[in-house]
Amino acid sequence: DSVFESPATVVESPVQLSAEEGEAVLSVKSIQDYHDHVVKEDEKITILRFSAPWCRVCKATSLAYEGMAKKLKESHSSRVKFLSVDIDGKEGTNQLKESLNIKSVPMGLIYHPSVGAVGQVKLGRANLSELKKRLHRFLDDDERLDVVLEGLLVQN
Repeated sequence: DSVFESPATVVESPVQLSAEEGEAVLSVKSIQDYHDHVVKEDEKITILRFSAPWCRVCKATSLAYEGMAKKLKESHSSRVKFLSVDIDGKEGTNQLKESLNIKSVPMGLIYHPSVGAVGQVKLGRANLSELKKRLHRFLDDDERLDVVLEGLLVQN
């Protein structure tokens, strides 16, 4: 089954977001969460980070991702939101990873409310810094998102 089908046919568990409303990064724990906070999003650019507890690069860049999310949320909360998926062996997150063709971590998926998935971005330290700069260009200067992200997206 694709995660793009009706969520009622894919997931039986309720939404389980672990972040408080004021936190910069929400934790996605199921396909239902993905539908509620990515697929149904019609206003904000959404950055969805996939990571794993065994991944050293994920651990090393976790604070940088949260810092980027906090700064951008402070200045552009109405236009961008940040989510995180911990690929921890649980069925829902593994199904989501496979359905979205996530081959390595840390990996980010970027969604635009009017066009859907824009692409994948490797979220190592260098790319996080570059992504932050480019998101600022998009949010501050109203450049097109696909143009701003050119050269940063993973080629499949």
